[in-house]
Amino acid sequence: MLLILLFIFVICSIIITTLKIRIDFENIQISNIDEYGKKSKLKHSYTINLEILIFGNVKIFKMKLDKENVKSILKNVKLDFNNINMKKEIKNRNELMFNFKNLKIAFKDINFNLEIGTGDIMSTVGIFTILSTIVPIIIRDNKASVKYQIAPIYNSGEVINFWANGISEVHLVHIIYTLYIMKVKKGRKKDGRRNTRTKSSNRRAYDYSNG
Repeated sequence: MLLILLFIFVICSIIITTLKIRIDFENIQISNIDEYGKKSKLKHSYTINLEILIFGNVKIFKMKLDKENVKSILKNVKLDFNNINMKKEIKNRNELMFNFKNLKIAFKDINFNLEIGTGDIMSTVGIFTILSTIVPIIIRDNKASVKYQIAPIYNSGEVINFWANGISEVHLVHIIYTLYIMKVKKGRKKDGRRNTRTKSSNRRAYDYSNG
């Protein structure tokens, strides 16, 4: 019985450590800009294949996302660029970079072009700056496999023009590790805030008692 349990444990461990998720996307296009550069109705088209593989390239699952699925997701997404807190976004950017580093995402033959505008010059500049900083960090281990261009659009309202091709892969074990680190950091933040409140309360009681 013990040998059976040990065998199952070994097999599960091998599967978990070798299992990876691959996203193969072709001609993703999301745009609400017409041929004259004016804002128009949001249009999107794409081909996305989601695959799960083990032992390198043994495929055990495949799903093709269709236009209707993404349309239902986009319906529930509302962008409000004018209420962006730049200090908060910079802090979130640092956390995002840390998490991406732990995920160790592999990019293969990635090509993408992104043009974006918010209707507000300062917000557009801020988002462009953040994206221009984040992307090189994300792809630094795969520079040779990624070609991209990011550009701001001014005085056209909330607009986006995005096109992409390529393949990305991530191992399950790296996802699990990243989620664990995020949970640990979240717990430390809560403990830190709790300790800060306790120390503040103690100082107030001490000051008052000696007043």
